[in-house]
Amino acid sequence: MSSNKILFTLLCLGEEYAVYCNNFINNLLDVTPYNIRVTTNVPEKFTQSERLLVRDVDCSSYKLSIRNQFNYNLKFLAFENIDPCYEYVFYFDCDQRVDHFKYNEIENILDALNNDGKDYFGTRTNSVLKGSLERFKRGENELFTHKILNYQLDKKDPPASWLEACMISEHFFILKNEQPKIITFFETWKALNTHTESLAEDVCQGTWGDGFEIGVSAAVAGYTAYEFNSYHQYDVLGIVFNGYKYSNT
Repeated sequence: MSSNKILFTLLCLGEEYAVYCNNFINNLLDVTPYNIRVTTNVPEKFTQSERLLVRDVDCSSYKLSIRNQFNYNLKFLAFENIDPCYEYVFYFDCDQRVDHFKYNEIENILDALNNDGKDYFGTRTNSVLKGSLERFKRGENELFTHKILNYQLDKKDPPASWLEACMISEHFFILKNEQPKIITFFETWKALNTHTESLAEDVCQGTWGDGFEIGVSAAVAGYTAYEFNSYHQYDVLGIVFNGYKYSNT
């Protein structure tokens, strides 16, 4: 087991979330042997250590909120300049909690799946853009209708590379840290954010559901998805969704 096997990457923008994020960082330091990188615009709220890299980010050129909600696409910042020494990159929303972490088991699972050509892991991988567009065109209820409108996919066909995008649940996912794939992933998500920020407030339908952009960016980069089911998420990784956001600890 190598400490460079996995890097946890987190994004924390704003003082309120720094409280949750610090709790989660301490949690990860306690139950895992891996390094953590937090990208933040409030670096003074964190204490860098041997296993914690605090990355200061200037957000003055970005829209922190759109339509009075957090701009969820700014999560792309958590993937900027990832050190290639790490083999896998785990993204978590910064208010999560893990009650345990079976690191030997997850390393073996990831390596076995990667040997089978899988390098992008998350939940809801059965949500594929091609199917979403078909449901939208039939007038059916569709989770990503607002993203279809944001990217004008109601008026034009998406690039072919988008169609098989697996639009995962955005609170947690894993990428193999393979160059140049992860750079393409980052650059694609950044470009999607730039497009969304360029929309007028009365045109943009919102940024929630960033699993859309994650999925498109992964597809453009050439990642191949694998579903992490409840066993992986809860038994192996011990994830508690919003575990520190709605906790007094």
